[in-house]
Amino acid sequence: MATTAENNDVDALKKDIEELKAALADLRRDAKKAAESREHRFTEAAREKLGDIEEGATDFAKRAADRGRRSAEAVENTVREKPLQSLLIAFGAGLLLAKLLDRR
Repeated sequence: MATTAENNDVDALKKDIEELKAALADLRRDAKKAAESREHRFTEAAREKLGDIEEGATDFAKRAADRGRRSAEAVENTVREKPLQSLLIAFGAGLLLAKLLDRR
């Protein structure tokens, strides 16, 4: 038969095991909360970075469109001011391009 001391030891061991299970459950819960917090911070940082990239791309597109518009206006003004010279340059460029493409 088990003695009272052995029963006390078994009871103490059962109590320690229950406390360990509770501590592990707390640890698991805390680890999950920490992971969720890190995930949230990472997601927010990624969204912010994406917004910065989108803003930069929009600015770049606006600047490129503005440059294209100014270049087109410059060409148009040159053609208006010097129509004959523009026609001869376009004709020469066409001949050169035809020669290059003909040599395939």
